[in-house]
Amino acid sequence: MTTEQKAIVVVDRAALLRAVQASNAVEARNTIPILSNMLVEAAGEKIALTGTDLDMSIRIAVAARCEGQPLATTVAAKRLATLVQSSDDGCQIKLTHESGERDVEMRAGRSLYRLPQIPRDDFPLLPFEDGPAEFTISASAFAAVLARTAEAESDNPARYYLNGTALTIDGDRLVAVATNGFSLASVDLAPAPEGWPTVVVPSKLTALLARLLKDGEGDIRVALNGAASRIRVEWGEDWTITSKLIDGKFPENWAKVLPAPCEDRRVVADSGAVQRAIRRVCEMSQEKTKIIDVVVGEDMLTFRCQSADIGFGEEQVPASGALKDMSARFNSAHLRGAVAAASGDSVALDFGDHGKATVRIAPQAGGGFAGCVHPIQN
Repeated sequence: MTTEQKAIVVVDRAALLRAVQASNAVEARNTIPILSNMLVEAAGEKIALTGTDLDMSIRIAVAARCEGQPLATTVAAKRLATLVQSSDDGCQIKLTHESGERDVEMRAGRSLYRLPQIPRDDFPLLPFEDGPAEFTISASAFAAVLARTAEAESDNPARYYLNGTALTIDGDRLVAVATNGFSLASVDLAPAPEGWPTVVVPSKLTALLARLLKDGEGDIRVALNGAASRIRVEWGEDWTITSKLIDGKFPENWAKVLPAPCEDRRVVADSGAVQRAIRRVCEMSQEKTKIIDVVVGEDMLTFRCQSADIGFGEEQVPASGALKDMSARFNSAHLRGAVAAASGDSVALDFGDHGKATVRIAPQAGGGFAGCVHPIQN
């Protein structure tokens, strides 16, 4: 068979390793065979891999050397990703497909694999047409924002419209907001884009973006389609992530849930010390919902947790502030998550009256974050 009847693609292992991250969109178990596959397209000096679960798709293109016919087919996503990851550092990977053949041949160093393919015509694509609303932001900054709201996202299917992070307008600013009904986190993003509606980005996508863009350089473009039912994130020319948005209405009064700052009832403590104290005392409980008592004393925050079966634990963290002699009970995961999301060296906790009102949590030095956690009533 002549070269003209073959598709031959040669790509560095390191580059293909980046591209196979498109498999993050593919569910581990699928009853529809084509959804277990990734679309592989190569021509000229690029190879692009696309994965989808019908709700989200990821397309990543990297540099490659292509000969003969353009390559356009699909192969098992997780298997291809595993083979690339396990190949030797520094090797080149060669993909070959002959017209009419069942398999795509993959060579990596001295290794040879043949991967069954399904024609690309069966692969579903998520259509997207740009609407009028979009904004641009640093890739790493966007990842940091989504990581901070993730702790407050809900996973309750009955309140599906809370199962993600809302991108909404507050005054003249675009903010990211998440709430599970027990805690809330809001982070300032950017100046309000013209015509931006409130949309809810599903938690699967927020987690993926927080991970993929964490150390990313440069800016990303975030755009909505005309119906504001889908969102697209473009990172340079080679990364495109498209996703459906949650079809539900995020609470319009979310800002009213967030208490105003109150210096008269504020306690300031080291953020890391608070997180470590909460984590350690909760070892004294086997309950699924680990409840802790927080006591505000003279220059001290005390965290207590007890269980009839396990025992009792107490940790103290030095603190400063005007508030003294107050106690309240909290879900430990919600409280620790909000303190972690506030980030910064020191965290300011503004407690409500008599331990019965929501505690507001923010970095002492500011930084665009504000969160809150409701106490548990006895």
